[in-house]
Amino acid sequence: MKSFDSVYGKKRNIAINEHKTAVDRDHSTIVAAVKKEFGINDFRTLTEAERESYRSMINEMWNREEGLTEKGVAFLNESKDTLTDKSTDEQIARFIKKSINPVVDRVLQDIVLKKESKIVKDTKAAIDSQIGRKYSNKAYREEVGKLLIAFVGKAINSIKL
Repeated sequence: MKSFDSVYGKKRNIAINEHKTAVDRDHSTIVAAVKKEFGINDFRTLTEAERESYRSMINEMWNREEGLTEKGVAFLNESKDTLTDKSTDEQIARFIKKSINPVVDRVLQDIVLKKESKIVKDTKAAIDSQIGRKYSNKAYREEVGKLLIAFVGKAINSIKL
């Protein structure tokens, strides 16, 4: 008859190996999703700052002990971007676009009614909290302005005379 310690040791090793395999699979999944979402063929073609930014983003969405984090699950399931203190201006602009584009008509309505848009304010607060510093108000207004101008331009072009 096998001793408790030998059976426990074998089962424990099996469980540890399965956990490591799942964590590694999660890492591969999140890296592949980031590459696909951001159109990256090879991280080696990026600048060092961009590589560090994406590495930081991946580490926010995955860790060695647990595998996927809550942010990683949101990224995979909802394509919800994650910002970090090393996020590039391009990643921040993308975050703004994905946050405001679906509700740009409501933002314009708020502007017309001279109300402070809660969506714009909340998106700025989310950026500040995720990057761990204040994002420039000027840069933020410029990005939001670009979205609004593009939206208005499309609306005007779609009018049939």
